[in-house]
Amino acid sequence: MALEAEISAYPVDDPGEANIDDLSGVAVPVRIRTKTGILSFISTTTVLGTPRDVTLSELALETLLPTDDATVEAFR
Repeated sequence: MALEAEISAYPVDDPGEANIDDLSGVAVPVRIRTKTGILSFISTTTVLGTPRDVTLSELALETLLPTDDATVEAFR
């Protein structure tokens, strides 16, 4: 529990912002605070390759998909 205590001691801008109920779903959004506001994404990872193709072995692609309209608009 020492790790939990250490992480809990890190400074945050608004400790009331996180909602533990949001963590009960299958996917947990990645939220990034920017100058334009909070951007919210779902992260997916695809691992490519087969034993026959060494060039793609262990190649992984991470994709961030927007989870709300505000995030979509921020990238237009």
